[in-house]
Amino acid sequence: MTPQIYFAATYVPFVALQGMSIVKGGKTGKTLRN
Repeated sequence: MTPQIYFAATYVPFVALQGMSIVKGGKTGKTLRN
C-alpha cells in the first residue's frame, strides 16, 4: 500500500461523517471541524 492510498482510505470516511453531521445540523459537525 502506498501512503496516498492509506491516507485516502482514512480521510474519505472522515469527510463523509463530517458531511452527514453538517446535513443533520448537529453540533457534532462543528466539533469535528475544530
